Amino acid sequence: MNTTYRDGYKNIAILDLAEKGTLAFSYFLRAFGFALFTGLFIVLTRFLYPHLPTTVETYLNIALPNLPGIVSILLAAASVIAVLALHELVHATVFYLDQRIPAKIGGRGLLIFASAPGYLVGRTSMIINALAPFIIISALGFLLIALVSENLLSWIFISTVANAAAAGGDFIAVAWLLKQPKNVRIEDTGDVLTAYQA
Repeated sequence: MNTTYRDGYKNIAILDLAEKGTLAFSYFLRAFGFALFTGLFIVLTRFLYPHLPTTVETYLNIALPNLPGIVSILLAAASVIAVLALHELVHATVFYLDQRIPAKIGGRGLLIFASAPGYLVGRTSMIINALAPFIIISALGFLLIALVSENLLSWIFISTVANAAAAGGDFIAVAWLLKQPKNVRIEDTGDVLTAYQA
């Protein structure tokens, strides 16, 4: 790593989420999140709706009455895209509420991210930011399980699991941040986190 300085701080570590090994591990975590939340969702729905069968159809039936199948498929895809956009919007909102940073939402390849290039953020703020979408959207999804009609459970299931799967990179970032000194300052350029220390 080339040593660089920024605003009197020395570069001490870099996490590149687009690096092949890190990216592959993030996809492993996404698959794990998918499996874990599938299990949690099934347990919760079995508790709330014991009369429903535990079948694939209960959790993946996206058919809507009086609509062609293709419309249901397109709406399901749109709901997943909307949840992924909401995931990044939560990141951006936390940047703004916590630090008044006007975060940017962008992407590279299959990575979509909220970033704050040009700003140095404390480690605790970055950890809260990384975990916020997972916690908020997951809690909302589990709350909606108890509130929506049974025939909409699959829609909540798909969106909640998509959000959990999207958090793979966030968990890698949290693990990396916890290894950094407490007084570290982080620049988040989206797919790269750079740690600086005075």
